Amino acid sequence: DTTNKTYRKKQYVIDAWNDFEKDGKHWYQLEYEKELNFSFDEIPFFYIDANRDILEDIKSKTSYLGKLLSTIEYEEADKTAIEQLIKDLNRITIEKSDVLTNIETTLKELDTAMDNPNNTVSLTPFTKKLKDLNKGVNINYSEFSMDYHGMGTRSWSSLLILKSFINFYKEKYTHNEKSFFPILAIEEPESHLHPNAQKKLYTQINNIAGQKIISTHSSYIAGCGDLKEIKSLSKLEENVLVGKIDVDSFTEPEDLRKIKRQVINTRGELFFSKIVVLFEGETEEQVLPVLVEKYFGKTSIELGVDFIGVGGYGGYKPFINFCESLNIHYLIFSDNEQEANKAVTKQISESKLNDIDKVVFMQAGNDFEKELIVNGNLDEVKAAYFEIELAKCTSPQHLAAKTIHLNALTPDDFYNEITKMKTSFAPVVVKHILISENPLPDCVLRLFDKINEILS
Repeated sequence: DTTNKTYRKKQYVIDAWNDFEKDGKHWYQLEYEKELNFSFDEIPFFYIDANRDILEDIKSKTSYLGKLLSTIEYEEADKTAIEQLIKDLNRITIEKSDVLTNIETTLKELDTAMDNPNNTVSLTPFTKKLKDLNKGVNINYSEFSMDYHGMGTRSWSSLLILKSFINFYKEKYTHNEKSFFPILAIEEPESHLHPNAQKKLYTQINNIAGQKIISTHSSYIAGCGDLKEIKSLSKLEENVLVGKIDVDSFTEPEDLRKIKRQVINTRGELFFSKIVVLFEGETEEQVLPVLVEKYFGKTSIELGVDFIGVGGYGGYKPFINFCESLNIHYLIFSDNEQEANKAVTKQISESKLNDIDKVVFMQAGNDFEKELIVNGNLDEVKAAYFEIELAKCTSPQHLAAKTIHLNALTPDDFYNEITKMKTSFAPVVVKHILISENPLPDCVLRLFDKINEILS
């Protein structure tokens, strides 16, 4: 309502679910005839945004905390007894303080200026009436007021107040034998919280009655959900793609366990990748994220590209299933020995998209180390190996003899040696590739060209 700057709510009876999209219209664009002429309160909607703060809730009458406090009621006898205790507390507090006694005595001079002799002045350090108690409510944690706590504690507290609010009304509805199924929309529950607190909070949210819809950019929050609960939203030009892991389409339970165990539990950041590059070896894991910056002039983090080792050419399947289910672009950078080619091709053919163009193979028979040696980067491989080996020399004579030995090595010798030291070799060779005037390896250029095409 643009006049009152508020929302008007209309509710309709929907006899049956329509298709998500039919005849060019989405289900929420359709017109429904049976508008309710009463408020259907059994399915209330609650929304809590990322800027929640318990301190703001305390101040606001319209917050969930404010609404809860406004419902406080006491039996008449209890009310009289508590107000007498408050009266005694005010009296004792003033009597024990010279400052408060002096203030109250001085303020009583106001009586002399008024015509109404029934007017009296009293000082009440604590609220006088029980109905006003909620105005002075303070929340303390670890003996300190919430004013002294950070946003994490305050945000978490605000969310738990919503849980209390819903539990309160659920009990009332149950007592009156009425249905109550709330729908909660919670934005960024992870705000200001460390990972373990996020996981704990997810459990608390999960225990709230009703349907929960959570938006998150936290791999810890997303990783807590069941696979069937996860939905991804990806914007593609003017359209939004909704991705989900269709658990019913997996005939092998082990495939689902691998997605949970090998992807989500250890690589949760992939939920938010623009592109995932999958590969087998240790060298690729250290080399590719560095070379991508030379090609694009931006880091892989800036590009939204994640480079993930799958631990061998047979380990691609759970990552492929994950990416295709959630509409995440992926590419495979694969060795091209016979067994590797066969295994990768098979895993692609069994996938939903079955798109072999997502694979960048090296030349036939090559792994990444051999590809560097036989396709234009032998100088960089030699320089890296020289640097590693000559650093071990302990004397000028040792250095001279070692240099003669290294200069006599053939390309096959270099290959045999560097495959024994992949972990230590990778960061050194990538340094020499970066400073070299030679072009990047052909297989790497083909991979980066595909990334460039996807990212436009």
